[in-house]
Amino acid sequence: MPAVSFDGELRECLGLILGAEAPEPEYDALLFFRQWLAERNLGLVPIEKPAEFEWPGHWIARVRAGGDDHAVVMFGSPSGALHDPTGALARRGTIEGGWLVARLDLRLPTDDPYGSRSTSGTVVGLLEGHPGAVTAAAISATGKLAATGSTDGSVRLWGLR
Repeated sequence: MPAVSFDGELRECLGLILGAEAPEPEYDALLFFRQWLAERNLGLVPIEKPAEFEWPGHWIARVRAGGDDHAVVMFGSPSGALHDPTGALARRGTIEGGWLVARLDLRLPTDDPYGSRSTSGTVVGLLEGHPGAVTAAAISATGKLAATGSTDGSVRLWGLR
């Protein structure tokens, strides 16, 4: 069986759920797809206790099998594998995490939800990395750097595009 990366499997799973091909991730797949989905008024909502989760619709499971992580589309109640190209669950893999793909704002459409240009209040990206809640944020005068502070006392600098 050819080796398939979690990133590629996650891309394939999102494409199946959304009915459209997802792009190749340009950096960390989870962060990339969270940002890509946010631009479409969608998000990856984490599931608590995914091994016990039952949902009548689609969701994505992170399955650990043979020392590797795999993305699997789950469906139905009780949930079963709808799309498991590597057979991770059949190989006695365990569900270690999971996400629902859901709208961020029910009042906005998923096709071009924020308009065609970036303006104040437009989601243009997500910054992830603080272990605690973010309590402060600032953007430099040039718009090329952002600084964030967290409840754990950490400060992070971010390069903006």
